[in-house]
Amino acid sequence: MTYFQRNTFASVLLILSPGIFAQETALPPVENPYENWYQVEMLIFKRADNGSDFDKETWPKSLSLAYPPKVQHLIDPNAPEPQQPEPLQQEPPVAEEQASEATEHALADAALSKHQPYTLLEKERFLIENVERAVARERGLKILFHQSWLQPIAGLDDAPALIINGGEKFGEHSELEGSVKLSLSRYLHIHTDLWLTQFVANYGQKIDHWPDLPTQPQALQPVDMALEDVDLNAPLTSLNADKAAGFELSMEQPNQGFDGNNMGVFTDFSYMTERPFLINEIITLTQKRRMRSDELHYIDHPRMGILIKISAFSGSEKSQ
Repeated sequence: MTYFQRNTFASVLLILSPGIFAQETALPPVENPYENWYQVEMLIFKRADNGSDFDKETWPKSLSLAYPPKVQHLIDPNAPEPQQPEPLQQEPPVAEEQASEATEHALADAALSKHQPYTLLEKERFLIENVERAVARERGLKILFHQSWLQPIAGLDDAPALIINGGEKFGEHSELEGSVKLSLSRYLHIHTDLWLTQFVANYGQKIDHWPDLPTQPQALQPVDMALEDVDLNAPLTSLNADKAAGFELSMEQPNQGFDGNNMGVFTDFSYMTERPFLINEIITLTQKRRMRSDELHYIDHPRMGILIKISAFSGSEKSQ
């Protein structure tokens, strides 16, 4: 190799060496911790029953109301934190694996510490401006639920159902209950399974038979509250069913009912004290809708309505 060739080759190596060195020491790209995260704002209202023929529509009574097995509660950051159980003691893992897992958890916690999923946001961060004022101007509408939160949205099979409740409280239940599932494929999709219940005071009157409302799944932990192993459809035993009805059946004292003159087994008024409210009507809203991000969508119903807007979230304070 001549002197000129050696110098030329050395010059080429000198030029290429920074690129080669950079390739050897380049760090892997940082993953976006908010990939497929969205901010959701949803408002649900009911229409007043003004006694018109339109409002007297007959609603089916043969309903099957239930919560799905995989649910997620929305978290109120101002609510008192539940007491956490002490973790079970386990055998310590290998030191190297333990350090690796600790590093991964620390990075994940640091990335998500500022924005927690499924946590209710303050009104200053809502997406739809003046929506409550606009709904309030419409005669006969009452807002039952209006919240905004951040969440990752997955495919239909992996998406949890969000527990929804709103309106006035009647014992252990609310006017509005049920769940909403948000999923992502090519488009965003919403699946609603909500029921609006009209309650009346129980003073021993006869009333149409409506199915019992399902018990709302309880939150297991403040952040990760998916109920995967809870059987929400387990039937009541006959003993519990009798107690839930507020009376006990007896072969020696048959149930004689309550007609105002014959008190029967209701002499102690246990039926009214244990069930102070009765169900007068249940209206369901079960729909599927395809949506686009950053657009306001309206889901209509004869007795209810939903306004919802979903915007992609990248980590900023407000995504619009």
